[in-house]
Amino acid sequence: TSIGQEPEILIDICRWGDGLWFDGGELGQLTKQLARKPSAKIGPQQEVITFLGEVFKPVG
Repeated sequence: TSIGQEPEILIDICRWGDGLWFDGGELGQLTKQLARKPSAKIGPQQEVITFLGEVFKPVG
């Protein structure tokens, strides 16, 4: 599924609901996007982005 903005980030989701997989650099891209401009849209994607941003805060 695609999440994030400018550019969207394609992450892999387990079809059995057991997790998410990020390829190299994708988690960093997502947390940088979150630090730049959090979305006003509240929904499942934003909840995931917010959670990941809190857990994996970018350095610097």
